[in-house]
Amino acid sequence: KAAATALASAMHLIADHAEKFDDGAFLWELIWPRSEEGQPVVSPTGRYGVKLWEHGAWRLVTIDDRVPLDRDGKCLLPLSGNRLELWPLLLSKALLKLSSGGQGGRGEHELALHRLTGWMPAVAPVLPTVPAATTWSLVASMLARADTIVGLTLPPSGSEDSDALLEEKGLIRPAMLTVCDAREVEGRRYMRLRSRYASWRGPFCDVDESSWTPALASSLGWSRMQRLRMRAAGQTLLDFWVDETSLLSLFGAVHMLHRPAASTATSVTELDRQKGAEQVRLLVLPASDEAGGSSTRVQMCVQ
Repeated sequence: KAAATALASAMHLIADHAEKFDDGAFLWELIWPRSEEGQPVVSPTGRYGVKLWEHGAWRLVTIDDRVPLDRDGKCLLPLSGNRLELWPLLLSKALLKLSSGGQGGRGEHELALHRLTGWMPAVAPVLPTVPAATTWSLVASMLARADTIVGLTLPPSGSEDSDALLEEKGLIRPAMLTVCDAREVEGRRYMRLRSRYASWRGPFCDVDESSWTPALASSLGWSRMQRLRMRAAGQTLLDFWVDETSLLSLFGAVHMLHRPAASTATSVTELDRQKGAEQVRLLVLPASDEAGGSSTRVQMCVQ
């Protein structure tokens, strides 16, 4: 379950920045077979190819459509909210197939993000010895860049007290949260986060009357009363604000994903633009779900 949560939250971080990825380089667009419109389609043979970035090049990983289940018959990998969509399951199977050979010292979040995008990951730990203003400034500077996306993760599992505190605040390990905004108001710093795996109940949650003032809500562009009406109507709201105190006490690391320079572009659009009609060399792993054994190189034309 933890692995599924980590993989799904990494996909959510990418999905929250869909506009930053070129055509052919976004999540389900990495899956074959595809329709003439470039959308993945059901394979009549149950075999699929997934394009992932590994060792400096796009690799084609072959998988099947078998679903791993627990003893209660529940799927162990991420699933789409639409039961007719297989792409989160297929991407997860391909990622885990590559990971069976070892992660090379990288964490599960950054490894998944790197393989799904070809972008370069970087991690900055959130430490009590580092001023919260320093961490906030780093995040704010990264958010200002069009070629970078930013996420936050919680610290690794620790004591029962720390686990209870996170649960009390509505946070779940090992989910990654998207950082959407960072602002400073009257000398205090705030971050707006987004997650499908959090139900924030800490300071500056929507029902925290003591922390919010009309002036602060206006400065942050936060329609709190409207959000309370939406919650009362049963709508699910995924974003929330935290202050620098919560950032320093609850979170473990800032994850940054940087788009490579044009000379090492990873999108199909960029490859087409640079190489024209050239074929792109991809690595095809064995059809078995085991990643071991020899591999075969093939030429595959990127359309």
